[in-house]
This record gives sequence, structure tokens and C-alpha cells, in this order.
Amino acid sequence: MADLQIPESEHYQEAIDSVRKRVPVPRAVWNTMQTEEREHAFTVSQVTRTQVLQQVLDAIDKAVTTGTTIGDFRDEVADKLIDQWGGEIPGRIENIFRTNIGASYAEGRHAINSAPAVKEARPYWRYNDTDNDRECETCHNCHGVILPADHPWWLTHHPLLHYCCCCEVDALSPDEAAEEGVDDEGPEVDVDEGFGNQPSSEGKDWAPDLSNIDPELRAALEAKLAEIQGELFQPPTPRAPETEPEPEPEIEPSPAEKIAQQVEDFADDHVDRSYETALIVGSDGATVFKKRGQRSSVGFTRSELDRMADTHLVHNHPSGTSLSPADLNVAMHTNANSIVAVGRDRLTGKVNAYSFNRPSGGWPIREIVSRVMAAANREVEAHLGSAVSHGKITPEQASLSHWNEVWTRCQKQVDLGYKVVELKPNKKRRK
Repeated sequence: MADLQIPESEHYQEAIDSVRKRVPVPRAVWNTMQTEEREHAFTVSQVTRTQVLQQVLDAIDKAVTTGTTIGDFRDEVADKLIDQWGGEIPGRIENIFRTNIGASYAEGRHAINSAPAVKEARPYWRYNDTDNDRECETCHNCHGVILPADHPWWLTHHPLLHYCCCCEVDALSPDEAAEEGVDDEGPEVDVDEGFGNQPSSEGKDWAPDLSNIDPELRAALEAKLAEIQGELFQPPTPRAPETEPEPEPEIEPSPAEKIAQQVEDFADDHVDRSYETALIVGSDGATVFKKRGQRSSVGFTRSELDRMADTHLVHNHPSGTSLSPADLNVAMHTNANSIVAVGRDRLTGKVNAYSFNRPSGGWPIREIVSRVMAAANREVEAHLGSAVSHGKITPEQASLSHWNEVWTRCQKQVDLGYKVVELKPNKKRRK
């Protein structure tokens, strides 16, 4: 069989970004994550060392970026994986390569297909299987399905549908979709566990390379992009200058005071929003950058992660709950000073700031944190489950307090600098 390799024509930034937003996590942490959180994580079963996971992720990055083959991938990581597994498992290395490469391209194509200009010009999606000797019955039954991009079928049947899946989704114009025939519903087919979920991140800030696209389509997309940019970036109407008294000179606040004010101001503007936003604050209290995310996640590129060392990561949790395992992994992976989540308790209305703060000796060893967290998670699940079953608390109360209970227990065994501070209400945050 020919060596697997990514064709030169298939390299594109959206697929690279899909790989580079991920951070390596042990399987014990992965198992506690929600579906959207897993879009920002990378794991390999039976691999417990984070360093090995990072090396495998780097090799996947290299393959997507430069087109290295599965042979190159095997040379780079096989010995490390086999050592972790305690022996070679036939076909597993190829499975890791094919599945992760396929996932990055599927998510990259989704970013392009869901970009505003593309979605307006080509609002229908068509499912395409590989049509080769690797085709399975699941993908064959989905092949050729044409539905509106917003149809709920895509939420559970977007490639990949299984390990090593090579399928893709194409965007069609209304005329193309009408010519081929739009379906009323998608077929009811079962996909493998953990697969079929449509990526949550949409291509909101799409800046594509249109040089290799069909000229007619390129002209339409360029016109639409120009129209959108014109709408978004119209210069403000000049206002007449207002005469104001000169303010009294102010005493320059300390960096700690600036950071605390950044958290307060961020909570004012974002605590009641339905989507997450991340604010990266430097150790001097100045803003490094800000990025809007989705309902329960914010994705970062590799270059953005590189800028987070020694910073303070502030974001909102629309659910009102405490920090997640993915939050802790981002803080440890980037060696941030702290990570803060602000959220409104849906039962009491109070606004809390949950934070992990890097200990003076640095973040603890990941494997130790994973073991302690997994044990605490089991204890809390049992404790809260018993309280619910005996009518002492409601399921909603259990859900809202779960991770705060886990981190409180973890803090007693390993220093994560975990704190919970109630923010004083003001006119924006008062309910």
C-alpha cells in the first residue's frame, strides 16, 4: 500500500489551526470533559505521560503543516508509544495518524464552509464519502446527502463518523443543490461513539487564500467579503469636541490592582453573556489580547498559546460553574500566572470569580494532578449522587457545585492555588 501523505494542494491554515488549538491531556482528564471541551484537547489511550502526548501532537502538526507521511510519523513516535503501551498494537499507529489528520481537515473544512461569506453564497452542504476500498456501510449510506447547512442532521453526522474516516462535506450554492436534489431528512445511521459531532467553532473571521479557487466563485466570495468588511469596519461619525474640565491627577495603580480591575470590568461586561470570551492580561495589568469563543469554549492557535506564558487568563462561564479540567490544562500548558472564570450562580444570583493561581514553586506535576483530580471526581460524584437520591439537594444544585467541590478537595492534597471570591455587585452585574 502506498505511504500515506497529505497532497501539497490540500495544505490550508484552517486544518493547521485545528491541530494547534489542542493541548495534550491524559485519558483520565479527557473522560471528564464535555464534547466541546474535547475539541481543544488531544489524548491517546494508554499514554499517561504528557510529554509523550505532546510529541505525538507535534508530529501530527508536522504532518498537516508540511505533508510528512505515516512512515515519517511512525519513525518519530513509534518507539515512545510502544514503550507506553508495553508492546506494539497492530494497526494502532496508522489509526492515530489517519484519525487525527482526518479530524483536522474535517474541522478545517467546517471553518471554511461556515464562514459568513461562504454560508451566504453556498448555504447547502453535501456529504461525500471516499468512494474507495476503505468505504464502510455507515459512510456509504450518508454519501450524497444534501441538506441546508443549518439542518440538525449535521450536528450528529458531520465527519468523522468513525476511526480512520476520510469523508468530507462540500458547500453548494442554491442552484447546485437544486440541480442535484435537496433531501428532506438525513438517513438514520448509527455512528461510532465519540464521532459525528459537528465542530462548535465557526469560521467567523475567515481570511482565506482564494488564489486556487474557481475564478467565478472567487469573484463572488471577494465581493461578499468586501461587503462584509465594509459593514463591519465603517469609520465612526465624527463628533463635535466637548469641553470638559481637566481631571485631577491620579495615582498610578499597582499591577495587582490593575489585574483585579481587569477582572471586575470583564465580569461587568461578560458574566451574563451566552457565549465565552477570553481576556489575556499581562503581569503588568495590560491587555495582551481578547478572543470571543462559543457557548462553552474558546479555541486558541499555537501562536496565541505561546503568548500566554506568565499572563492571567480571564474568561466567563455562562453556566455559572467553577473552572473545568480543560481550564487547568491550558493554565499549566502555557505556564500562566493564573486562570480565572467568572460566573453567576443560577440559584443565588451571586457572581463568583473562580481561579487557579500558580504556586511559587511552579505548577505541580501533571500526572499527580490527574490522579488526585480523578479520585476527587469519583468521591464528589458519589457524595452528590447520594445527596440527590436522598432529596437533600436537587440535580441542578449538584451540577452547579460539582467542580467547586472537586477542586476544593484537590487543593487539600496538591497546591493549585484554588480560590473562590464573590464579586461585589454593581449596576451592570446586579440581578
